[in-house]
Amino acid sequence: MVGPFIFAPGVSPTGKQVSFRTADLYRIANNKIVEHWDVVEYLNMLQDLGVVLT
Repeated sequence: MVGPFIFAPGVSPTGKQVSFRTADLYRIANNKIVEHWDVVEYLNMLQDLGVVLT
């Protein structure tokens, strides 16, 4: 991490590479995306950064 991170406010940059899992769902109507939903799992990433302790 090299700059401010919205999901861990107040945490100083660590220089660590982070990753997280996501799932994106789309509803298509008339060949266009008309709705989008996403789910993002941040817990493992926040644990790797030391923000959340296990």
